[in-house]
Formats: sequence, C-alpha cells, structure tokens
Amino acid sequence: MTMNLLEKFRTKPRNKPLVASTRKQIPRSTGPFVKLSAWQAEKLHELDHVCWPLFAILLFENFRHRGKTFILPTDKLATLRGVSRRNLRRILHRLEGSGLIVVKRTPPKPPEITVLSDQDGAVYSATHGRVTPFTRPPMAE
Repeated sequence: MTMNLLEKFRTKPRNKPLVASTRKQIPRSTGPFVKLSAWQAEKLHELDHVCWPLFAILLFENFRHRGKTFILPTDKLATLRGVSRRNLRRILHRLEGSGLIVVKRTPPKPPEITVLSDQDGAVYSATHGRVTPFTRPPMAE
C-alpha cells in the first residue's frame, strides 16, 4: 500500500532498476596541478630549465587569484632550491622578455605579477610598445 502511495508522487516512472555504471572513472587528482598551454610550453622551452619551476609556481598563484594580478609569493619561493634574489630577478626578466608574464615593480614593495594567456603577450606588447619576441622594431637601412 505504501508503494502505491509513493508511486503516485513520482515525476517519472521507473523503467529500469538502478544499476551501477559499467564505465570506470579516472580517479581525481589529489595533488596541486597547473594548466600549461602549448603556447606557454613552447615559450618555456626556449628559456633555461631554471625558469620552469618558478613559472609553475606563478601559474598556480594565477589560478588561485582567478587570473588577476597578484603579488610575488615569497613564502612559495623558499621551496625553490638554489634560487637567490639575484637569480630570481633574472628569471623574472627572462619570463617577462619572452612574453609569458608582466611584472610591475614598485620599490620597496614586492613585484606584482600578471601571467599572460596564449595571445595576451602579443596584445600587451603591441599596446605597451615593448620589444619582445612578438614585436620587433623596424630595421633601419
């Protein structure tokens, strides 16, 4: 009698009994990860191997800040071995020169970083007049 009462309130009648799916699902990732586009990987391949770990940290921070400008995370940089302040500045200059990031420096504050997505590098260099691999000044003859 209770089954009939419940069946009356169902929106769709059940045609098949509930069965577990036969497809296996891929287990979810438990560790942190970043999404690296092919364009970014191409640019990183042209740079030193030292730039990879720092750019991975910057991509993760970019994800955490939802694509907006963020302050350089000094606590995360402590995990990088063998990277001094001087080397860090060099790496940031290389990443900026390749068009992967934009660094806004306002001493004595830490630099503000913007990670550029695929073609933002071309747009940024064209609007700000920077000489990067995307825009080259005309050759004088």
